[in-house]
Amino acid sequence: METVVAQLGNMNALQDALLRRAPALLQQLSARWPELGLTAKSTRTLGAAADPVTGAVSPSPNAVQELAEAGLVEARADLSEVLDTLGRRSRRLALLKLLSSTVALLSTGGLLALLLANTAGGAGSSFTHTVTAAVAFGSSCLSLVGVYLEDFSGGEGSTKKLRDLANTLVRNLSDVEGSMRLARALQQSDAYLSIVQSLNSLLAELQFARAQLGLPI
Repeated sequence: METVVAQLGNMNALQDALLRRAPALLQQLSARWPELGLTAKSTRTLGAAADPVTGAVSPSPNAVQELAEAGLVEARADLSEVLDTLGRRSRRLALLKLLSSTVALLSTGGLLALLLANTAGGAGSSFTHTVTAAVAFGSSCLSLVGVYLEDFSGGEGSTKKLRDLANTLVRNLSDVEGSMRLARALQQSDAYLSIVQSLNSLLAELQFARAQLGLPI
């Protein structure tokens, strides 16, 4: 019969998440279910997934289910951390935009006041005009910097792209959770293979997001 590892395929992201967040659990899974081919070493340092277990090993539904349950917990935790970090970054960018808009508004108001004073015959100061114009220019630059940092800086790792990715991952995780609940309710042990594969793909996307946000992977 086919080994569990052969059926599951590459599990690098799932194994790395368990190693980072729950190394003791990873060791327990590896000892309890050797047919899973798990190892307590980072796949990123190994450069490849663990070698498949040789020989004919009968796939254990309990092993795959336990791996799926563990992976779901770590996926939730990883996604929550990404969303929190992304939220803080978005709030900082929003504050930068608010600051630049406020300064621009104040400088525009000051410039209008000077223009009205000049129109009324008041003695305008060229230095004051210059300072007001410089402040307005600086606030516009701040606003442009905020837009660049949010939408373009980092390419695929820009804040906007990461927000889009996070929203997609939230939906994907909800789908996996729904599949998990259905598999439990109907006792569909064969469904856990695809659930583990989905979790591994989701965790691989989370690894990218975490790396872009400076979180440990």
